[in-house]
Amino acid sequence: MLGPGLPFPAVTLRDETGRTVEPSEGETLYAYFKTTCATSEMAWPYLEKIRRLAKGGGLRVQPVSQDDPTETAAFHSRTGFSGPALYDPPPWSAS
Repeated sequence: MLGPGLPFPAVTLRDETGRTVEPSEGETLYAYFKTTCATSEMAWPYLEKIRRLAKGGGLRVQPVSQDDPTETAAFHSRTGFSGPALYDPPPWSAS
């Protein structure tokens, strides 16, 4: 577990087109999820509230999907999350 102020370890995350994305600068809450996970589905509306409250402040909420962009878009639509996702493709090395 990382302590406060320690940098996020180097991992490979991708955008919806498959391009590698560098970790964000500043305070970021990375929320890893599977679209078939009931716990993720239950938590996502609360993460959306946190994302909206934090917008423009010092915290960024960054979802990281373990599924493809189509499944992820359906999950976000179902759970009401409006932010963009990053992806941790198989073999899920980041998570």
